[in-house]
Amino acid sequence: MNSEAENIEMLERAILTEAREESEQMQVEAREKAEAIHRRAQEQAESERKAILDRANQDAERLRSQAMATAQLIVL
Repeated sequence: MNSEAENIEMLERAILTEAREESEQMQVEAREKAEAIHRRAQEQAESERKAILDRANQDAERLRSQAMATAQLIVL
């Protein structure tokens, strides 16, 4: 028969093993969540960058058209 001290030691090892496994699983899940958040942030940043560039291009085209119209008026 196992002594009480051996039983306690086995229980301690079992608890530590389970705690370590849970800790490792939590770290994996946290890493996956962080990566998902990072991907979403990159996608959002890319979308916002594209929207800003589109607006800038539209503004540039509008200014170019206004400049051409103004130049035509001066020539007339």
